[in-house]
Order: sequence, then C-alpha cells, then structure tokens
Amino acid sequence: MLGTDLQISNSLQPLKSKLFWQIWAALNVVILITMSLSAMILTVQIRQSSLASLEKSSEQQLMLLHGQIQKQLMERSSRSFGESSDLVHFFGSSNLQHHVTLILPDGSVVADTHSAQTAIGNQLRHPEIAVISAGKTELGLSRRFNNRINQEMLYLAAKLTVADQVIGFIRIGQPLRVVEDRVSTARQTLLLATAALFAGSFFVGWLFARSISTPIGEIQRVSVLIAEGGLDLRVPAHRYDEFGALAMAFNRMADTVERRVEDLTLSRNQLEAILGGLEEGVIAIDRMQRIIHVNNIARTLLGLSSENLTRTNLMHLPISLPLRELVDSFFEEASNQSRTIKLSGNTVAATVLGTGSPSFEGAIIVLQDITEVMRLERARTDFVANASHELKTPIAALKGFIDTLVEDKTMPADTASHFLSRSSAQVSRLQGVVTDLLQLSRLESRDEDRAVLRVNLIELLRAVFTDKLQDAHLVGTTLETALPDEAVEVLGENESLEQLFTNLIDNALKYSPSGSVVRVVAELGKSTIKIQVIDQGIGIPVKDQARIFERFYRVDRARSREKGGTGLGLSIVKHITELHGGKVAVESVEGEGATFTVTLPIARPEGDLVL
Repeated sequence: MLGTDLQISNSLQPLKSKLFWQIWAALNVVILITMSLSAMILTVQIRQSSLASLEKSSEQQLMLLHGQIQKQLMERSSRSFGESSDLVHFFGSSNLQHHVTLILPDGSVVADTHSAQTAIGNQLRHPEIAVISAGKTELGLSRRFNNRINQEMLYLAAKLTVADQVIGFIRIGQPLRVVEDRVSTARQTLLLATAALFAGSFFVGWLFARSISTPIGEIQRVSVLIAEGGLDLRVPAHRYDEFGALAMAFNRMADTVERRVEDLTLSRNQLEAILGGLEEGVIAIDRMQRIIHVNNIARTLLGLSSENLTRTNLMHLPISLPLRELVDSFFEEASNQSRTIKLSGNTVAATVLGTGSPSFEGAIIVLQDITEVMRLERARTDFVANASHELKTPIAALKGFIDTLVEDKTMPADTASHFLSRSSAQVSRLQGVVTDLLQLSRLESRDEDRAVLRVNLIELLRAVFTDKLQDAHLVGTTLETALPDEAVEVLGENESLEQLFTNLIDNALKYSPSGSVVRVVAELGKSTIKIQVIDQGIGIPVKDQARIFERFYRVDRARSREKGGTGLGLSIVKHITELHGGKVAVESVEGEGATFTVTLPIARPEGDLVL
C-alpha cells in the first residue's frame, strides 16, 4: 500500500459524528418535549387541586367560626364587638391555626390572631372585604401578598350581622406556602424522572449511532484529508461486512487517485512554469468553453479573483462582450480570430488560437496588453502633427512675405519694411517653438545627473516679479505678491525654477483682461512651500483642465496664437516641477480666472543633492 492507515479512536468517534448527535438529539428532544408538557400539565393540576382544597378547608373553618361568633352575639344581644368585650378578649387569646381577623364596618380591626390591632390599618381597601362590603357577594375571596408577614396568602371573609344589621366582618387567612411546597415536590420528582430518561436515551443513542456513524465518519474524514492533500491516507478496513468492503474499495480508489494526481501535478508544474514566464495573458479552454488553465497576467487583465477557476465556464465570468464574441466566432468558424478590445480600461490585442491537437478540442486565448504601446504611438503621432502644424504656419507666412518682396521690385519702402517686420515676428515665433522643444527635450532626458544647488526661492520669486512688472504695465494688469519675509531654500536649478514661474506669470498676463490683478502668493508648510499664481482672466473649462499641461494643447487655439503662445509653456512648467520633486495643479472657474499651484519640497540642512 502506498500510504498508511489512518488510526481513529472508536471510543471518541461517535462524539464527533453529526449522525450520532442527530439521532441522540432527536430522541432526547422527544423525551424533553413530552416531559416538559407532562410537567406543565401536572404542575397546573396539582396547583389547582391544592388551591381548591385549601379554599374549601378555609371556607369550612370560616363558616364554623362565623356560626360560633354569630351565636354568641345573639345570646348577648350585642350589636357591636365593643359591647362584647369578653368575646373579643376570648377571640384574641384563642390559639387558632389560621390567621383570623375581626373587622368593624369602618374597616378598623378589633381583634387579630397574629398582629396588634393598631398595626394593621384599615381593611376596607382589601378586595376580600371590599366585595362583601359593597354587597356584591356573601363570601369574599382573594389571593394576595401580605407585606407584614412577607408571603402569599389566601383570604376568605364574611359579614357578621345581628338583626339584619352588619356589625362587622370576620376574615380567615391561610398561607399559600402549602400549595408551593406541593408543586415544588412534584417538580423535583419530574426532574429526577427526566434525568433518568435522559441517561437511558443517551446510552441507547450511543449504541445505535455508533454502529452506523463510525464507519461512515471514518470514510468521510479520510476523504476530506485526501482532498486537502493527504493522498497517502487510507481508511482502516477491520470489519467484514458491507462497511468493510466499502473501505477496501475506497482504499483502492485512493491508490489510483494518488498516482494520477502525481502525474497531473508534474505536468501542471511544467505548464505553469512556461506560461508564468510569458508577458501575455493566456487562457486555455475546452470545447464547452470551460477554463483549463489561466495565468496571472490574464487574471489581471480580466479582473478575475485569485480563486481556482478550473472547470469554470468562461461565459459565466464577468468578461467583456467583445471577448465573448471573439471566442464564439472561433468555435463557429473553426478558424483563428484576433481583435483589439478594451479590458478593464486597457487596450488589449486578443487572439483565439486552435490547439492543433486532435486529442483535445479547445482553444488558447492570448491577451497582450498594448495600452502603453498605443499611448506612445498616439503621443508620437500627436507630437509630430502638433509640431508640424506649429512650424508649418510661421514657415508658410514667412515664405509668403519673402516671395512678395522678391517679386515686387517696385514695392514702397514702408510696405517692404512692414513685410520684413512681419517676417521677423514669424522667425521669432519659430525660434520660440524650437527653443521650447529643446527645453522639453532637455527636461525629459535624465541620462545625465544634474548637480543642483540651494536656491533661495523667495529671492528668485521677487526677481521674476520685478522682471515682469513692465510686461504687466504694458497690458494694463496689476502684478502683486504676498511672500514670506524669511528665506526659503529649495534644491534645484536656478534657471529652470526661474523659467517655471516666468511661464506661469506670462500665462496669467496673457489671458487676464486690462485692469485686472495677478497675484503671486507663497505659503509655507512643514516640509513644503506652496506657490500660487492667481489671475482674474478668462478661466479654463472643466473639460480642458485635465489636459492643460499636455504639449501643444490649447483651450482656444486662435486666441493662443494671437497672444504669441507656443502651446509648450505649461508642459515645461509641469516637467520642471516634477524634476524638482514637486507637484503642479490648476483650479479654475470659467470666466472667473484660474489659480495655478506649485508645491515644492523645502531643502533639508544636509547640503546639495543630485537629481
């Protein structure tokens, strides 16, 4: 045998078997319900019987005392207890077993076998006296708690009359403790009977469940352990009945499974090693489109969880409709299919290929993420188109001016001077575009380390502010600053930082109307400094704010060219900010102006660093 027998304690096995507990629980639940109902019925009957017996004996005692007192009152012709002081004295000194009380019509107590009269209080408020005092019944009865003696009592009361005149009441009381004692005794007896039945049912349930649950539990537990990887485990086959035959058949099956699993594991490890090294996502499916294998790249592209997806139908997973259609087309047309699709926001080249194996009818789905390739291609195309457009316009204008000057020999001097001035402006525009492109290329290239020094940012901002005062005056805009008094140093290139803030202020001046204010504000944080350039210009639409820092991107192309912009200024601002470890952002409301915020880290005291 390839494995070892699993040793299980037979004495403890029934306690771990669900079947055992089901049988044992069912038996005991039936007994418990039967005994509970019986106990409830018997308890109610015993309580009712005891109360009825107590009420009857108390009524007999009350009638006996009532008759004796009535007789003595009639013999003495007394119309009140006060006139029969000897009767009261005799009653108060009598050794009666019940709690007997004589009460006057006004509710005061004239005699009581257990308490002093003055300590009892008015009795008309008690229900047994109230009902007969109101004439509702001849015999008053109530069960209530007596606070003076601290126990439940049964009270019966009757009128005392002489010549049809009520002269008082007689009341007899009996503790209900006798009833509770009888009920308590019955409960104890029932509890003992229930315990005895529980003990018997436990033993019977144990014997019955053990004969069935033990072999089934052994096979079930070994099956679970084999499924969890314990392929060398086997079921003990010590019995010679049907369960013994089942155990041996199970062990033979386990031997076969172990051998096959070892072969499959080896093949799977080899396949995973090959597919795991690929940069493409790969999914193998059978003819029914059930997954045979899927690598991690494919899981990521499809947004699938890390759980085992083997034998899961591909169409039951949350995959995109174009991929479903591509797979369906492969099986319908029996030919390879390929298409560019979108998966989880990525651009993916999806290909469905046949396996080429006659023993397996299925398909291999190859998913190649080309998002970055497409982005770079679009960026290259956009850059070439934008750069060509930016260069084409001034070149065409420049060519027109020169051709006009060459062809018209008799052109007046002032007209020729105008054309030359326009030509110079177009050359300047060309120079600006080329200069900005070279600057962007230098910023994007990080092949060489750049040595940077500590730059006093506040001093640099003041210098840029001074340089731009004349430009602001020419366009009728007021330029203001709000800078800290103390020096704030950052690590960077002085020239690049100067160009960063020059570009932002130039941009604010270009798009601000005459008479408006452009403010440069610096705010110190714990480890950063935030510089804001705030204008009151035309603003930037929300849809354009995410792309405002792209190369050659303009919100209003005609207005931008009219202002002399190259479309590269804000892109240079972003690159310089990121090169210095900072961030740049824009907030704007269209028609109300824009606020550009640059956040830079403050230099540490260690010294100069290299970016």
